[in-house]
Amino acid sequence: MKNFITPKELHTLQAQGNLVIIDVRGKGPYEAGHIEGALALDVERDLTKPVEAHGGRHPLPTKDNFAETLRRLGLTITSTVVIYDDWMTGVGRLWWMLRYAGIENVKVLAGGIGRWQREGYPLTQAVTPNPAPSSFVPQWRENWLVSHDEVVALTASQEKILVDVRAPERYRGEVEPLDPVAGHIPTAINIYYELPYTADGLKPEAELREIFKPLLNSTKKTVLYCGSGITAPIEMLAVDELNIPVALYLGSFSDWISYENAVIATGTETMDD
Repeated sequence: MKNFITPKELHTLQAQGNLVIIDVRGKGPYEAGHIEGALALDVERDLTKPVEAHGGRHPLPTKDNFAETLRRLGLTITSTVVIYDDWMTGVGRLWWMLRYAGIENVKVLAGGIGRWQREGYPLTQAVTPNPAPSSFVPQWRENWLVSHDEVVALTASQEKILVDVRAPERYRGEVEPLDPVAGHIPTAINIYYELPYTADGLKPEAELREIFKPLLNSTKKTVLYCGSGITAPIEMLAVDELNIPVALYLGSFSDWISYENAVIATGTETMDD
C-alpha cells in the first residue's frame, strides 16, 4: 500500500530514525498518551483558518501560515512522514495538505492509534522535544485542489466525475446535521467515505475496485467533496491507492451553499460517461 503503513512497519521505522510522526487527534488525547516521538497538530487550530463568507466550515489556512507550520515541525520536501489519528478523523486532511505542499513520502497509520495499541505497541506521555526549524519551501500541487468556480463549470459540462463522500442520507437530502441546507451538488454521485475501510485499514484491492468501479471505468478526472473538506481526503487516500486521477473541492458542500442562488439537488443521481 503506497499511502498506508502498519503498526509493525512503523515500529521498525522508529528504530531507524529519520522519521517525522504527527498525531492529529488534538491536544487532550495527545497529552493522555501518544506514540513515542510524535509531534502534535490540531485540525481546528493548525489545518484550518477562521470561517469567512466563503470557503466552507474548515477553510484552508493561508499558504504562508501552513508553510510556517511545516517549518516549525522541521519538515523538508524529502521528509518521511507518518501521520495518525483515532482512525478516519483528521488524518486525511493532513495527508492531503502535506501532499498538496509537495511532500511525497507521507504514510497514514492503518487502523490509527487503536490498532497500534491492539497490536501491543506502547504509548507515552513524554513530551517530544521541538525539532530544529527547517527552511522548507512548498512545491504546491495546484492540480490537487478545485475551486468553487471550477465546480460550477464542471456541473454544467460534466467533464469530471463529482463524488459526494458523505453518508447516503445526507447526500440524498433526507437529513443534514451540520449545514443549514440539505442535499448535494448537482451531478454528484455518492460513494460513502467509510466504504473502503475496516477497523484495521484499507479493504483488499478487489473490494476497492468494486467500490470505485464508476471511477475506474471512466476516462474523466474525479473530484471529491464532503461537508467541509475533512472526510473527502479520507476517501481520496483510498482512491489514490488505485491510481485514479483525483482532486479535492476542499470547501465542499458548506462552501457550495454559501453562494447566492446555489443549486441544490436531492435524491440519487447516476453517472453518465
